[in-house]
Amino acid sequence: MNQPFIRNPKLTVNEQLKQTISVVGENIRVRRFVRFVLGEKID
Repeated sequence: MNQPFIRNPKLTVNEQLKQTISVVGENIRVRRFVRFVLGEKID
């Protein structure tokens, strides 16, 4: 979870998760990840 958050690359995924938890006041659990590769061609 140390990769950059795609919507705000200045934050890591973990930092964004902590910010969201503080805003909503509920615990959040990441259940799965999806990996996207930028510039990938569709054949």
